[in-house]
Amino acid sequence: MIALAPLGAWAQTVPGLQISVQPLIVQFTLAPGQQASAHVIVKNTGTQAARVNANQIDWTSNVDGTVKTGKPGFSGASSLDPFLHLSGNEFTLEPGQTQEMTLTLNLPSTFPSAIGDHWGGYFIRAASAEGPSGSFGVGANILAYETVGNARKHLALTTMRVENGGDGNVRLVARMSNDGETYVRPQIHLQLAQAGRIVQQRDDSTPAIFAGNPRLYTRTFSGLTPGTYALELTVDYGGSTLVAGTTQFTVR
Repeated sequence: MIALAPLGAWAQTVPGLQISVQPLIVQFTLAPGQQASAHVIVKNTGTQAARVNANQIDWTSNVDGTVKTGKPGFSGASSLDPFLHLSGNEFTLEPGQTQEMTLTLNLPSTFPSAIGDHWGGYFIRAASAEGPSGSFGVGANILAYETVGNARKHLALTTMRVENGGDGNVRLVARMSNDGETYVRPQIHLQLAQAGRIVQQRDDSTPAIFAGNPRLYTRTFSGLTPGTYALELTVDYGGSTLVAGTTQFTVR
């Protein structure tokens, strides 16, 4: 099975150098010895001709949700890069033009069959076609995931507290732990209520959390008047149940 992030609408044309890359996330579920592919579309949404290059990257997500990229091999045995291929990885696009490429994952029969995740990707970079070769421009990452086997998916909310920052500002600090066998990509809903009345709601997300890894999630709420509040956090991680937590705090 391949799951693609939705294409959505193309970005509006903006002055200067700009590209749109879709999808930014590609998910594979292949057994060793299988092959699958996905279409990747790059569009020049700017007003300058763009010279586009695609280069392989390895990456990981840190405990705070930031994504760290590195050269192929950075992720060690978890890296998909030796088995990923992106066709047509160097081309020029005039304003408004698009280029379709094929991202292929080809797992050899000797690929590890143990249940778990592997990942890799490409950095798509665009520089001005009129500038010197190697000049820096704009870019986007395509992150690819592969899950081997029927991996158990589960996320736990381990701690949740609110820190009072003064002047009507508070900060939620929540810690989650992926105690399953495969990565999760949590979608988060926050609801803040006072005396049973909802005063603020927010939908959010955090990058992928790999199996066995923790995630520290923080968000700030501002403009709160004095009183007692209840904050409810609900996480949809793609499993069979939702994760929920509630805490109360007082603004003085």
